[in-house]
Amino acid sequence: MKDVAELADVSITTVSHVLNKTRYVDRSLVRRVETAVKSLGYQPNALARGLRRNETRMLGMVVPDNSNPYFAELARSIEDACFECDYNVILCNSDEDPTKESAYLSLLAEKRVDGIVFVASGNDRSGVQAVLQQKIPMVILDRELKGTKCDSILVDNRVGACRATQHLLLGNHQRIGCVCGPKNLVSARERLQGYQDAFSGARLRVDPKWIQPGDFHIEGGYTAVQTLLDQPNRITAVFAANDLMAMGVLRGIAARDLRVPEDIAVVGFDGIALGRYTQPPLTTMAQPIREIGKLATELVLSRVNGERKEPRIHRLETTLVVRKSCGIPASKTRWR
Repeated sequence: MKDVAELADVSITTVSHVLNKTRYVDRSLVRRVETAVKSLGYQPNALARGLRRNETRMLGMVVPDNSNPYFAELARSIEDACFECDYNVILCNSDEDPTKESAYLSLLAEKRVDGIVFVASGNDRSGVQAVLQQKIPMVILDRELKGTKCDSILVDNRVGACRATQHLLLGNHQRIGCVCGPKNLVSARERLQGYQDAFSGARLRVDPKWIQPGDFHIEGGYTAVQTLLDQPNRITAVFAANDLMAMGVLRGIAARDLRVPEDIAVVGFDGIALGRYTQPPLTTMAQPIREIGKLATELVLSRVNGERKEPRIHRLETTLVVRKSCGIPASKTRWR
């Protein structure tokens, strides 16, 4: 800044006001400062400026798997919302590893981010509690982490899974397989419970063999549907607890020379954009990804700006998006 001031023949204070837009400066002086900045290739030190103001205008985001399109779309929605508010996002991928997750949370705290948007890899709360003790605002998304006192944005997984399964039941399917997610995740358990709720509501029995474990990855869906298809009393439909596993299910069915939906109907959960381009296009219970990203940004920034202290929990609804993979028209949808 001193070099810029000398070249522009103005004071360092004037340079500061021009760069930070903190006070009106005569237009002729602004032009001299801007010319000097361009000539010297000067780049303001954002970290130093942030430390002076006790803000960095950066948010951290930790996700379990950024190769999962759902988390990629979620991160993009938060990045877009932050950009409109003149904030940057540091994205960290925990690889579903609690140790790596805690390390990233510590790193973000050391970087003095103004707030953190967090998706848990499991039930470990130690990293989150450490962040909250440092008074860093945090919003938890997607996977509920019980026992933490911070903002949360969740969807009604149980109701959504129940409605997805009901849609298959309304299409005259009674032997419906379920590819569920990891048991250590609350969201996975809720979606499994919703699947079971649909059968209870229709007074039908679930064969335990119809429920196969998955891992929220394509390979998990592919492996699980092979087990389902090997059973003697073959299923006629599958509810997969996320869209990635549903895509693995589609691939697994095709590998058996079976057709979707003529032989087996398929419904997923999440509503990722890629589902529109599977063959056939995937019916899914869609989460409001853009709304979640926008709301998460608003919540964390309202805490950063000191507008409130008490945590809030938002539970949003999911929407059934009917495409060709279920073979059931949208007009058949009516919740019981």
